[in-house]
Amino acid sequence: MEKLRPMRPIRPPAARIRVPSFDDAMTLGMLVHASLHDAPSAPVEPDELDGDLEQVGRDFISAMSYGSESLLYAEVGRNAAGLARLVPREFVRGAHVATLQLLVAPTLRGRGVGRQLRDQALAEGFGPRRFERIEMAIASHDDALERMVGDGGWSLERVERRAMKVGGRYRDVAIWVTDATPRRGRR
Repeated sequence: MEKLRPMRPIRPPAARIRVPSFDDAMTLGMLVHASLHDAPSAPVEPDELDGDLEQVGRDFISAMSYGSESLLYAEVGRNAAGLARLVPREFVRGAHVATLQLLVAPTLRGRGVGRQLRDQALAEGFGPRRFERIEMAIASHDDALERMVGDGGWSLERVERRAMKVGGRYRDVAIWVTDATPRRGRR
């Protein structure tokens, strides 16, 4: 009788991350619309978007084209997998600060796409963009995103009570931060 070996878990293919172009506008708009349906930390509901999904994608790309935002687009195979958006804020408490927003396609969540996008966005933000601090606003009921930043060297800076209205209910929003120069005791 042949001895059975334990099976190794199948690893999903790594996402290919790149800067999107206007050719990606329709796919980007569809990704944003689909992902917002169950993205707890999203600041808008999908029905608040313009019905023209290609225009939604063009709006994201246009903001990047003007040099103010950074946009990273993830693909797994031929599928749109996610989006990372770095939005500069004003000079805050003596530091150049950006807000990081992540969206991952619902069918590809839990497969490392968000982590890859986060890591690439941090490399962009602390590298060429030269931000000193990056923040993420995470809704109180977004356990997956909170676990992802909690594992990655981020620290909880503050909680804004009743800061977001989702489905008619107010939710708290936690502001997580990470700095270009790690603090002592942090990974």
